[in-house]
Amino acid sequence: MRKTFRGITVIELLVVVAIIGVLIGLLLPAVQAARESARKFQCSGHIKELSLGVLNFESSHGSFPSGGWGTNWIGLPDRGGGQMQPAGWIYQILPQIEQPQLFQLGGDSASDFAANAKRIQTPLSLLFCPSRRSASVMPSGYGWETPLAPGVTQFARNDYAMNGGSIFVAYGVGPPSIAAAESFHWPSMSRCNGLVHQRSKVTVAQVTDGLSNTFLIGEKHIPTENYLNGLDPGDNECAYGGDDRDLVRFTGMTGVDELLPMTDLWNKPSTREQRGVRFGSAHATGFHISMADGSVHFVGYAIDSAVHRSLGNRNDGENVLLP
Repeated sequence: MRKTFRGITVIELLVVVAIIGVLIGLLLPAVQAARESARKFQCSGHIKELSLGVLNFESSHGSFPSGGWGTNWIGLPDRGGGQMQPAGWIYQILPQIEQPQLFQLGGDSASDFAANAKRIQTPLSLLFCPSRRSASVMPSGYGWETPLAPGVTQFARNDYAMNGGSIFVAYGVGPPSIAAAESFHWPSMSRCNGLVHQRSKVTVAQVTDGLSNTFLIGEKHIPTENYLNGLDPGDNECAYGGDDRDLVRFTGMTGVDELLPMTDLWNKPSTREQRGVRFGSAHATGFHISMADGSVHFVGYAIDSAVHRSLGNRNDGENVLLP
């Protein structure tokens, strides 16, 4: 008796392919969600480590890191931390986040320019949210360049910023030289009510609303189309420099009722002045931010505007808590 072998028909093959396609369609969102969850966890860890660095700096120096002198300046290791340091908070806490060698690179003489260039071209993965972009050097879309490292047009960036308060105060480039700093007419920072501003020296005692009621470090809003081109005013200069928008974000602004946090998919500020000043993230539903006691929270974009604004102010007497 002859044996017959039955093969797979075309219809059966198509059914199997369709089932596999459906299964893949079901699995992909779950895989993507798991990856995003892991990235969010890593991002939260970055803010935690940076916050501990700031708090350790405060313990050693008696105040939070200064905001630096202005946009054209970068870190000078022989000037330590505090008001006499031209660079902002990220440079000042490098020793506290296990980067003492990076802190010590360079100086203010021509012979230091190469070392200065090496530092500002050294990205740290700790400063980047993995949901947004990887650690790399990026150009300035507005032609930023420091005289202490002439010719360097690509440099390290950062995705995290300190809390500048509930009032946005811009402060420019600072003095033209170190010698001029002593007699320089520094603009008034009396309206600033956050934890950092130009030449700031904010102490724990000045945080009268309480450390657990005041923002410290959070993710900064950067439109998705500007991740790599340096065309956002709050993401066009070096992480180790002294600046306002690149290193500091705000919860309010004069003439604007609110500066609510926004997803990076949003890019509709009414004026250029309002670009690069608010918190936000690449995450779909909210952003990570730490309080001045070091605790890290995930805050939804739908946070009440009055609560958000008040949490940026260290001394408004509101004592509001995150929902």
